[in-house]
Amino acid sequence: NGASFIVGQPTTFDEYGHGTACALVVGASTNNSSKMAGVTWDCKICPVKVLDSAGAGPWSALAAGILWAADNNCDVLSCSCSGGPNTPTDSGVAAAIDYAISKNCVIVFAAGNSGSGGNNPPANYSPVISVGAVDKERKIASFSSLQSGSLGGKSNNKMTICAPGVDVLTMDHFDGVVSANGTSFACPIVAGCCALLKSINKNLNHNQIKSMIETSTGSSYINDFLGFGILDIKNVLNPPSISPTPTVTPTATATPTVTKTNTPTKSVTPTKTTTSTVTP
Repeated sequence: NGASFIVGQPTTFDEYGHGTACALVVGASTNNSSKMAGVTWDCKICPVKVLDSAGAGPWSALAAGILWAADNNCDVLSCSCSGGPNTPTDSGVAAAIDYAISKNCVIVFAAGNSGSGGNNPPANYSPVISVGAVDKERKIASFSSLQSGSLGGKSNNKMTICAPGVDVLTMDHFDGVVSANGTSFACPIVAGCCALLKSINKNLNHNQIKSMIETSTGSSYINDFLGFGILDIKNVLNPPSISPTPTVTPTATATPTVTKTNTPTKSVTPTKTTTSTVTP
């Protein structure tokens, strides 16, 4: 049923509509003529409300929401929210993230929409999977935040990966199909990929999945806009095969088979014998 951590708004009803649009990118059902489908179309969505009807909320609400999700068996946390650029991640949020990772949650954050002046928290907290946005031409979106800098501690993250974040089809909370822009909509695409990995192997942890995503592009770290490149879900789920190094296989040789026959047992009566000593 989810939970709300906004004072005065005890239900998870999404007045603002942002969370609804992001959730549908992750898990919208298929084959229903709605012009769209979620990345992982049969997953369960657990709404955790940390933003109010104006799309804003305190860090304490986000931290509480992360802790609640970790304690209530949520596998993947898709967080399309961010603070102001060039500021470190709130310590309470950082602690909540560390706790959730220790509980085998995977945490994905939108990088933010501050352009080259970005580095928005909590995506700049190095343990998380941070997601920037690209357009249909596979070029970095003009609004996508830059993930670099040194803000102390673990708040010096470089971008993890990019995903489509321009003209992403989704729906608003009035059931209308909309075309959305922002790293907020690239984030759930990556979160959906993480959910697919979890559906294959629930024991995969955050760090393992982050590494699988980083290596799926076949590229080393590219730059602070693209991170390790553009997400390729097919490669994440089916890594390119690597030809094994030839090994010498021992040749088996036939071992003779010994056939035993039943020999009657004779009763032997001991006899006294004389031992001779032979002198050379």
